Amino acid sequence: MAASALVIPKYYELFWPTLQALQRLGGSGTVQEIEAQVYEIGRYSEEQRGVLRGAGPATELAYRLAWARTYLKHADAVANSQRGVWSITDRGSSLTEADMARIPAQVRAQIRATPGQYSDGSPGPATDDRPPGYSSSDPASENWQEQLLQVLLGLEPAAFERLAQRLLREQGFVSVTVTGRTGDGGIDGTGILRMKLLTS
Repeated sequence: MAASALVIPKYYELFWPTLQALQRLGGSGTVQEIEAQVYEIGRYSEEQRGVLRGAGPATELAYRLAWARTYLKHADAVANSQRGVWSITDRGSSLTEADMARIPAQVRAQIRATPGQYSDGSPGPATDDRPPGYSSSDPASENWQEQLLQVLLGLEPAAFERLAQRLLREQGFVSVTVTGRTGDGGIDGTGILRMKLLTS
């Protein structure tokens, strides 16, 4: 079959598979992990996955998935960190497949309403990412380790596993899976660490 005859899903048709992929990954994932899950969910053939965007090297499907993530981010359905780890938000988790059809128009309206904020194609960074009420002089904030420990101890096992997955991905691990269960020999998760040993 010729590449031109292959059907490649539109970017907006990839919204729902992207959210499903993040759910399967435990709430967060790298671009590569998300793409692999979307390809599995959509049952896309090697030929579909191999169609290049122009002269390459990026593929058309990966290009459209990037746009899908961008739109979902503007819709507050997903978020991404500086390390390239994407995560599903509470809003994203509450959306249904039927909600996907409204996202393109909502995002375009949002961009038109705030042209300066989106001049580079993405929202500007928040001026202060600290939680409301935070004060560097607040004595309570100085004992953050104790507070963090209490939060971690109060997490449900599944929530702690998702947190562990996210932390590993933020540190550069890929293909992160949680295997914590009875009879697993004490192995609670696996991952592959990408290392850059040489610099120019």
